[in-house]
This record gives sequence, C-alpha cells and structure tokens, in this order.
Amino acid sequence: MPKPPPVVHQSIEVVQIRGEVCLKIGGQPLIRILRRVERPQAEKKSLAGSYSIISAGWLYRQLQSGARRPYPRAYILACECGYDFCWPWSVRISRRGATITWSDARQHCRDWHYPSFHFHRKDYALAMKALKGIRNADVASWRNRRGTQADSTLGEGEPR
Repeated sequence: MPKPPPVVHQSIEVVQIRGEVCLKIGGQPLIRILRRVERPQAEKKSLAGSYSIISAGWLYRQLQSGARRPYPRAYILACECGYDFCWPWSVRISRRGATITWSDARQHCRDWHYPSFHFHRKDYALAMKALKGIRNADVASWRNRRGTQADSTLGEGEPR
C-alpha cells in the first residue's frame, strides 16, 4: 500500500482591511482562494467567491469551537448580502497533534468541491489571538457607541 503524501501546512493569518476581517491562507485572502476554486464549477461565474465574513465575534466562536461540537462544522463565511445563512461556506475542523485541519468544506447551496487546509497549531493560535483582539475592539467600539447614544438622550442633570 503506497504511503500517503505528506501534509502540506499553509500559513493562516487574520488581518483587518478597511474595518473588515480578512482571513488569509498562504498569504491569499480566503475569499479569493474560494473564487478560484469555485469559478470552474459555477454555472454563473458571478456566484463564485460571493462571500463575506459575518463578524469577528461570530468567526472567533466558530473557529474556536468547531472541533468541540457533536457536529463539528464551523460556518466561516456568509453571503455578501449580509444575511448569515443565505450563502454559507463551512468546514469541519479537526485537531491532530500539532495540526489543525479544515476539511469537508461545503457551500450549502451548491455541490462544489474544495481542498482541505492544514495549519500548524502554533500559527492557528496566533491567528485566533489576532481575531480575538479584533473582536474585543469591535465590542468595545459598540459599547462606546451605545453609551454615547444613551447619553445623548438624557437631559441635563438626569440620572444615568
């Protein structure tokens, strides 16, 4: 029986571009990678890669808990229209030794095929730390905006 090929690990990073969270795999935005994979399979080329990140908080929870669920599927991307489950892209996340693997990727509205992605656990942890920082900044910003809006509705001298 032939030996399986060695696992090739990709880099993973989380960055913020113009206020939006961007997942990069091997230095390329995940959405761009998916567009290249989907385009040959799509009947309408405009459908290929039509995704956005739901939110930093949602993505963080999905990526952190994906392998601990009874049905370990993490919903990573949604439709660019903004509705969470309009055009979802999900993966199964597994951990084995020093490797985190995204496999069995699905676009739930189409029967398209995707490659698996393998990451070093240390790189994955760094990406999750960056994502957590973005999520925490988003929460703090939301709280500040909420506090400002609440303050503006109070009259002078009214209790807070």
